[in-house]
Amino acid sequence: MTAQIFVKPWSYDGFSWINCTEIPFTEYTIDESDFRNRTAKFKTDRFMDTSNTSWAVKITNPNHETFTGIILKRDSKPNNVLEYSCQDWNRLYMTKPTMDVKKDVYSLIKILLNYCGNSHFVWKGLLPKNKYEQGKYGSIIRFNPMKNVKSISVKDKTVKEIIQNLVYGQKPFIDIHYNNKGVMQFTPYHIDKWLKSVADFHYTECTDFTYNFDTTNIITKVTYQKQIWKFNKLFNTGKIDPLKNLVATGVSLNDNEKTVKTKKTTAKTSKTNNKTSNPYNTKNKEVWVNMDECWGSGSDNSYLNTFCDELRGFGWKVHNLGVRPSLNTDYGAASQCQNGIWLTIDNGVDCEVFRHMGHDEWFKGQLVRNNSRAVLAFINHAGEIRKGGKYYSYLGMAWDGTGNGSPGLKYPAAYLADCGVPFFYSEGNNPKDAARLFNSGGDSKIALQNDYKRRLSGYYNNWNWGNQY
Repeated sequence: MTAQIFVKPWSYDGFSWINCTEIPFTEYTIDESDFRNRTAKFKTDRFMDTSNTSWAVKITNPNHETFTGIILKRDSKPNNVLEYSCQDWNRLYMTKPTMDVKKDVYSLIKILLNYCGNSHFVWKGLLPKNKYEQGKYGSIIRFNPMKNVKSISVKDKTVKEIIQNLVYGQKPFIDIHYNNKGVMQFTPYHIDKWLKSVADFHYTECTDFTYNFDTTNIITKVTYQKQIWKFNKLFNTGKIDPLKNLVATGVSLNDNEKTVKTKKTTAKTSKTNNKTSNPYNTKNKEVWVNMDECWGSGSDNSYLNTFCDELRGFGWKVHNLGVRPSLNTDYGAASQCQNGIWLTIDNGVDCEVFRHMGHDEWFKGQLVRNNSRAVLAFINHAGEIRKGGKYYSYLGMAWDGTGNGSPGLKYPAAYLADCGVPFFYSEGNNPKDAARLFNSGGDSKIALQNDYKRRLSGYYNNWNWGNQY
């Protein structure tokens, strides 16, 4: 998958990336000037009216974290090139309210968010108040940082600054971040995690400011230009993720030294390899594809048919099983899968499905006996289980789940990796891009490499392994 830029008019009353538009571009740069505060610039020949319309932008690339935010301005460059300057979702929370209020933290956050859009939209990142209750493991003492009563009297600070002071000022019990639609998320950060994060340091190291944090390897900037044919060695190692954000300062992703003749030869070789290689190491390059309901019958079938056609172009023998709820774990349908891949396209993440495909004898066992493996594809902005995502550390039961006695799954991406179940996210809802992602092996190289026939007996109930992904 190559780099892509998507745009769509922004609305404060609710926003979705469905039906966004992919635009051509020549280059882009993403900067992280401060923790979780990023800006971007990109060049294109496409005109967008930034004076009368607010535009959301999404920049994706498998070599760095996706950038999403708002276009701030447009500048004209030579040769009819337009350069757009962007800021991440922090831009939406720059209103400076005048307030003199005394309430609990949860109520204050709601009041502050109301300055930034429709409450039905901006409140979506808030869990019910009781979900923030916590306490040190094994202790009967419980507390809820959202119930603390605070007085605020401000007029020159932004909504973002006020909320950060309210939340981070009480020790790190709650983490603040944004989803890809610009909604501020408030995720409980349990005190046990905070205590564990400093457990390996002596008291003096935690309290004495002469102990400085080493920032030499923090990723702060990435630059990308078209016609990429050779990456810097940093990217060949796969180790570009010191703090899950961007590429190390000064590293450029473009290399224009090769000749046109070399580029043509490389492209031809790549196409040949795509038609013969199978990154999943199954006996046959054969896949059984099923899809959950997503947008509606016509759109769903169109997506699936295009996806399957694209896979055939990559040399896969494809069985299109159609669109139907719960087809992903249909025992009878999966019994057809022999010496190949059982590929499920879902618009959500479900810990029960993960267990069925990763461990359970009745489903995973059958695939293993048939020398086959499961692969998961997530579309339509399914919940994020990768590092930095909302469900990275814990994935609860789905709204329609039964649970079978298990409340959820810790570190779901690590679970899938251990069980040898590859997965990938297709963020642009483009079936051709999804097919290319599948053909390249997906997002989880660890899962790809692990033995998919291995089934560790304790994993159904013992989901308390460490952060290893």
